[in-house]
Amino acid sequence: MQMGVSNSKNVVEHQRTESPIQQGPGLDQGFQRITIGSLPDDVLLVIFAFYQVVIDQDKDEFPWNWEKLVHVCQRWRYLIFESPIHLNLQLFCTTLTPVRKLLDVWPPFPLVILDYNKYGWSELDEFDEAALDNTAAALEHRDRVHRISISYPSNSLRKRILTAMQEPFPALRSLSFRLHEGLSGRGDHLPATFLNGSAPCLQHLAFLSVSFPLLPRLLSSTSDLTSLHLNDIPNSGYIPPEEMATSLSALPKLKSLIISFRLSPLLHPQSKID
Repeated sequence: MQMGVSNSKNVVEHQRTESPIQQGPGLDQGFQRITIGSLPDDVLLVIFAFYQVVIDQDKDEFPWNWEKLVHVCQRWRYLIFESPIHLNLQLFCTTLTPVRKLLDVWPPFPLVILDYNKYGWSELDEFDEAALDNTAAALEHRDRVHRISISYPSNSLRKRILTAMQEPFPALRSLSFRLHEGLSGRGDHLPATFLNGSAPCLQHLAFLSVSFPLLPRLLSSTSDLTSLHLNDIPNSGYIPPEEMATSLSALPKLKSLIISFRLSPLLHPQSKID
């Protein structure tokens, strides 16, 4: 591309300086082009953080794909790895993720465990031990699991998850567990030892078609809880209103509350109308 005399002169004069800012061809003399390599670290961090926020807004369930950025160059890799909290770096684990290999490759970032099927039933084969092992491998690192979101799991996967989650998960901040209503009476029940009855860091809890009569015991340990969504509670999950009200009164940070029943609690034989 040829340039006018005045622009060529400007470029020659600019090249004599040590500034990384370049005069672009065809641009006004007052407008200078800056290459991304010339940006300082703090500016790059702002850009990365903004990108992470935009991606998170578009995809609520999926952590942002920071892995692509760390492969751009060594400088970006070091910068991102030095700011794991600021950039919310997490490792994304599903039944299809080779979790054990993933944990060997990356630093010990927080884990997000996700299994979701929009069609309402998990497509995971009941006998796919490799897929089940992927979830089990992630659940073994209880102190690193920050978020669990399981929707309509297969029977094998549900049993594997509930077995692992009878132990405490001290770093767990968000838990979403959705079961198909067809499981009512044959698998919707959470054991009394679920999470060992304690989740001190939990901030978001969502159950769908889940029976857990001992929920008030768990809520007594979740003083940081900000959202509690209990949808389609089956009859087997009935909790007396007075007991639930007492539990909710001990949640000072709660902002969002949803409670819905498969049948009205007034129809439950233990309910009383004053």
